[in-house]
Amino acid sequence: MDIFTKSTPRHTSDKSGPHAVRAPKTSELVARELRRMIIDGALAASEKLPTPTDLCVRFGVSVPTIREAVRILESDGLVDSRYGARIGIRICRPGAETVARPASLLLTLQKASIADVLTACVSVEVASVRMIAEKMTTDTRTHTEMASLHTILESNWLPAYESGDFPASLFEFHRELVRMARSPTLLLLADTLYQLLTPPAQQNWSDMVASPLDALSYYKGVLGGSSELLTVLPTATPDTAAEFWTEHLESHWATLFLHQSPARLIAAW
Repeated sequence: MDIFTKSTPRHTSDKSGPHAVRAPKTSELVARELRRMIIDGALAASEKLPTPTDLCVRFGVSVPTIREAVRILESDGLVDSRYGARIGIRICRPGAETVARPASLLLTLQKASIADVLTACVSVEVASVRMIAEKMTTDTRTHTEMASLHTILESNWLPAYESGDFPASLFEFHRELVRMARSPTLLLLADTLYQLLTPPAQQNWSDMVASPLDALSYYKGVLGGSSELLTVLPTATPDTAAEFWTEHLESHWATLFLHQSPARLIAAW
């Protein structure tokens, strides 16, 4: 079946009244249809967008209109046109950075503190842990997925700590934990918050390792709390698991992000 069979966007503009609503431009209609096809999976991520010539024929529009539609999709993070005609326009799946960049700017303009971002992050993670604990008795996949968390702690953390790239591995564990809740909304929120927290985490870790005893103490604290969570999750009630993770995040995990002054942390965004 031709995925473009019904894709013939047209528009009319009624300018008869003083308060007439502006009709969408043809390029916006083309972009809207292509966006829907990407979301529905008719055009899959990592594949190439059909050539501009093919799109012109399919939609019955001009090359400049197709180029403008592609620019709209690129601003959405849905296509990558950097390689142009030589390789083709690649369809993408936008990541959390698409949301994190404008969110970072807005939070900076609103003079948000790092503590405010951390509070939101703790709320997302605690909600995720509660959901995971609820699934433990009914969903066998949750027990299987715990293995990936054990792997991160047992195989990845020590080499990352020794190489100086511990924040990346730390976020890897926390993201995997939120993913286990199987809530796309919570995962998007977590990814966005992690993007915001990554620069200050990396800066502060660089400062922290200048005092080896401080860095080692932090590493042991977050490792101990994370390991204990994996031990208690299979049998803990949702309330118990949520309370334990709240205490861990607030007393150990957050120390890294509060190591320096809020002014410096905001500037790092």
